[in-house]
Amino acid sequence: MKKLAFAGFIVALLMLCGVMLDAKTLTERESELQSIRDKIAVEKANIANTLKEQASAEKKATSFQNRLEKSRRKLGQLEKSARKVSSNIRKTVAELTSTKERVGYYNRLIHHEFVNLMYLHFEQQLQVDNNIKQQMITYLIRNSLHELGTLQTKSYTLSEKKKSQERKHRQTRQEQKRTKKEKTKYDSKLKSEQQKIKELEKKRLAFQGNIAAMEKAAKELDSLISKLKMSKEKEFYSYKFPTGKIAWPARGKILREFGLISSTEYSDISFQSKGIDIQLEKGTNINAVEDGVVVFAEWFRNSGKMIIIDHRNGFYSLYANNDQLLVSKGDEVIRSQTIARSGDTGAPDQPQLHFELRKRDNPVNPRNFLE
Repeated sequence: MKKLAFAGFIVALLMLCGVMLDAKTLTERESELQSIRDKIAVEKANIANTLKEQASAEKKATSFQNRLEKSRRKLGQLEKSARKVSSNIRKTVAELTSTKERVGYYNRLIHHEFVNLMYLHFEQQLQVDNNIKQQMITYLIRNSLHELGTLQTKSYTLSEKKKSQERKHRQTRQEQKRTKKEKTKYDSKLKSEQQKIKELEKKRLAFQGNIAAMEKAAKELDSLISKLKMSKEKEFYSYKFPTGKIAWPARGKILREFGLISSTEYSDISFQSKGIDIQLEKGTNINAVEDGVVVFAEWFRNSGKMIIIDHRNGFYSLYANNDQLLVSKGDEVIRSQTIARSGDTGAPDQPQLHFELRKRDNPVNPRNFLE
């Protein structure tokens, strides 16, 4: 963002050259107004793009929030179900214990009655009336055996019921574990999207502020360049250089070309670069590209130490981010004369030279004029 803002700030205070005019032509006003409108449209596109990303993140956050709430409700239901199953198991265990105790009781009773029956069987040879007692005991044994069978069946059924309830309880606890994992996952994703929303809002505000600053600086730059040229009161410029081409101000890797530059952070955003940026070692000689007069040579905002040369043919050249200025306002310079030493003053994060060439009010591509 810093680099995007830097290009828009270049030379915005050319009024420090000492040239003050009272008005601009209608054409210039209209051109400036259209430029401002274009930049406002770009700014709105930038903001719209960020808002679109925010809307997408908010939609995801809402989805994760809904899933999180669903997981919470499900956990509550599972916990309630687990408590109910546990209660049922306790009841079944109590009933099963009671049934087993009754089975034991009838086993003992049947054994006792069978012993009595056997005793009477051997004793009936001596006493005839023992036959009635034998029939009664036989009847009791038969009833006891029936009751015992019923209780054993019930005991088996209760045992199976207990096993089923325990399986259900284990399944409920396993489902609780899975749901807790889902809850943790959705909670993490929700926090991630919420953090993304905050970062996007921060970027949007920063980008909005930089665009506004670039608009203001570009407006000042265009206005003041126009005033500089109008102050010369020349009705005719040749718009030609003596040899047809100008010398390089310095040789190095081109970091940024002239023209439309796409933003690395926003795919739908671009910025108009009005010059070229050349990577240099700190202290490299910066040379005048052609004969002319220095009309500005001092510090200016994000441009750092800056020089502007009027070549008296309708062209101006601009040299920014210097470490040392070797000329002053009003000095006459010749082609290839060293006028400064390179540096990183102003906005850049590394030593470089920002170089512009302007034809009256309009920046032109220096590549078309350099040797």
